[in-house]
Amino acid sequence: MGGLSDNDRLAKAEIKKDESFVPSADGLGVTGYYDNNGWLTRGYGHRVKGAKRDPSRAGEHAPELFDSWSSADALFDEDYLAHKRAATQVPGWSKASPVQQRGLVNLTFNMGPDWWKAHTNEWGEEKHGWPGFTAAAEAGDWNKAADELEDSKWFREDVGSRGPAVVSLVRPASGLTEEKSVVSAVAHGYPTNPGVMGQVGGKLDR
Repeated sequence: MGGLSDNDRLAKAEIKKDESFVPSADGLGVTGYYDNNGWLTRGYGHRVKGAKRDPSRAGEHAPELFDSWSSADALFDEDYLAHKRAATQVPGWSKASPVQQRGLVNLTFNMGPDWWKAHTNEWGEEKHGWPGFTAAAEAGDWNKAADELEDSKWFREDVGSRGPAVVSLVRPASGLTEEKSVVSAVAHGYPTNPGVMGQVGGKLDR
């Protein structure tokens, strides 16, 4: 995929590492699954449009949905660009460093467009937004914004190790400078080569 900055390529590697996917039995691609909330999902955390939520099937595989590795990667590329565009609308984006912008893209990929404000999403779910985070980000107070992320159900219960990793991108006090960002990515287990796969059979924790 051409035209991406080094920051975009690292952001993609960070996101892919934390997205769930299920390799097919023949090893030729990935199959679908139901995430922890019962949403039918394919590829790397891509919800299937039109599918109804079924909490009774949370965590089940859906082998009838198959994508080759190349088609799963292509779908992920599309999803990344869509969520990157949405992330540029998050309050404080223009005040964020490139590292912090990666954190905002990661949050948007994980929680969906408009995650930061109260709304009803395309799946009919009521979202209450993140007013504390929004106010801090608009003011350029990234320590406070990171605190708001940590003081949440999202951090404590929903995303496991992804939470601390994303907070480390957002919080300037973490010392994660642009020069240290690749070192930190490796420390968190992120593949810095965009062609390297993330964690096989990752947690179904979106």
